Amino acid sequence: MRRSIILFLALLSLLLAACAPAGAPAAPSTATPTPLSTDTYPAQADATPPASEPAANTPGPTAPLATPDLEKVVNPQPDDHKLGPDGAPVTIIEWSDFQCPYCAKATPLLDRLAEDYPTEVQIVYRHFPLPSHPLAFVASEATEAADAQGKFWEMTNLLYEKQADWTGQVEAEFRKTLSGYAEQIGLDVKRFDEELDGGKYKAKVQTAQDLAMQLQLPGTPFLLLNGSQFPQGVNYMAYSDLEGLVKYLVELPKMQFKEAPAMQLDKSKEYQATIQTDQGDIVVKLFADKAPLAVNNFVFLAKNGWYDGVTFHRVLPDFMAQGGDPTGLGLGGPGYSFPNEVTGLKFDKEGLLAMANAGPDTNGSQFFITYGPATQLDAADPTQEANYTIFGEVISGMDVAKKLKPRDPQQGPDFVGSVIKTITIEEK
Repeated sequence: MRRSIILFLALLSLLLAACAPAGAPAAPSTATPTPLSTDTYPAQADATPPASEPAANTPGPTAPLATPDLEKVVNPQPDDHKLGPDGAPVTIIEWSDFQCPYCAKATPLLDRLAEDYPTEVQIVYRHFPLPSHPLAFVASEATEAADAQGKFWEMTNLLYEKQADWTGQVEAEFRKTLSGYAEQIGLDVKRFDEELDGGKYKAKVQTAQDLAMQLQLPGTPFLLLNGSQFPQGVNYMAYSDLEGLVKYLVELPKMQFKEAPAMQLDKSKEYQATIQTDQGDIVVKLFADKAPLAVNNFVFLAKNGWYDGVTFHRVLPDFMAQGGDPTGLGLGGPGYSFPNEVTGLKFDKEGLLAMANAGPDTNGSQFFITYGPATQLDAADPTQEANYTIFGEVISGMDVAKKLKPRDPQQGPDFVGSVIKTITIEEK
């Protein structure tokens, strides 16, 4: 009978693992973020997720509860508050608290995502009023009273928008504030007051709180993506990252290829690429003789427009600039992979162009440009093996490369990186 709760706690252990602090810059990691598969992810320790309001040191459920049904916990239910269509390819379930400052930042962004992607995204809102927040419970009740008049989201949005105005109030003062909000959004205030003061929705909110505590949710906001853990390295308080999830789950599969490109390089020619960015042009000599697979792949993707509009999602001064994922998350690739190539080259200077990967022979579309020597990336014997395939070198525009907008995904940036306008290929 306890199997479902054990399974859910196992899920939670994966989510809690995401709460480890960020590490210092390091060599490209071989770890693969979950649940989103990736053929490339750059090179640092596990990402630090956005802050949340902890739920620790709170009392237990008010009454014994039945073992929760895991399927109902991780999937939208008919009585949930939802924005967007059922069966949407991107479904985010949020447990939230009206006095939580992080919820006040995250919830409007999630609502905006559902508005901007009306057929692709569903947002599910669930109450988790933390006992440490004295006004959160009655705020949840107020949204249920508003829901009875068809205005759950109006009350929810107003409470988060005005959180700074009311969060320091005593309960009696806040109660008056709620009536004022009810009038502001056009509710029948008399009915609202009667139902709220009569405790009509107390049991519903209490059940939601008890369930969240029984599940030992670590805090608020707490999110699931498509019934699984929210991916590490994705900042749910950065709209660019939320959009990246939609691109990853909805748009990227339409762009991907079924297999790696056939060899199209002409051995009698030399190849040069111009990476046109919003900061200027970076011209790269491609090493077709030393890394034909990587160069052929790069040329193929560039000619097919894969890199057009893609950002440098990870730019670490004094280390490297990485791009090539259309989602901007660092999780995406072209749908295929190809092996590393032994070039005999070392990461001994700035301006080297190399493939990023998630381990041996997992090269896809992501690449990076070094800002200086990076010997930690070298294999023990570069003449026999390669951790990362070096397939080109900047011959013009290194100053442009160093002007790319610094952006560390581990720090949860709320802005997009510098943009690749297009990449053109010249054959000589």
